[in-house]
Amino acid sequence: MAIYAQIQASEAASIHGAKTGGDFSHFEASIAERLVWGASISAAELESLRGRCSVFRERMDGLLREYDFVIAPCAPVCRLAAGADHKESRRMILRYTTPMSLAGVPVVTLPAAEGAGVQLAASRGADARLLAYAAGLG
Repeated sequence: MAIYAQIQASEAASIHGAKTGGDFSHFEASIAERLVWGASISAAELESLRGRCSVFRERMDGLLREYDFVIAPCAPVCRLAAGADHKESRRMILRYTTPMSLAGVPVVTLPAAEGAGVQLAASRGADARLLAYAAGLG
């Protein structure tokens, strides 16, 4: 999560900063704070984070060369209450989903009648194989 959050914040700050001249004051306070933080991450730190991301992706690539699919939990909760503050829930859910996002692999979320369901992931480029397999489960 430490790798993903900083890279994502930096990229978001770059995109929104280019459009606003670096003025994030028109965003909701929590988002503006994150964009300011993202803009403060140095090029050297980003280079280090991207290096760590590459190492992580290489490890996931190795795992997915050995196995057709990887199955992992998708969330620590099975439902969210409408209209509630989900700041903490979001953090907990991202803990489960971030590794696959960081790996850059295709993922299908399989719901469960009870519980939160699972993520089924395949190697990069195996989207069609993953979708065909997941469709066959139903």
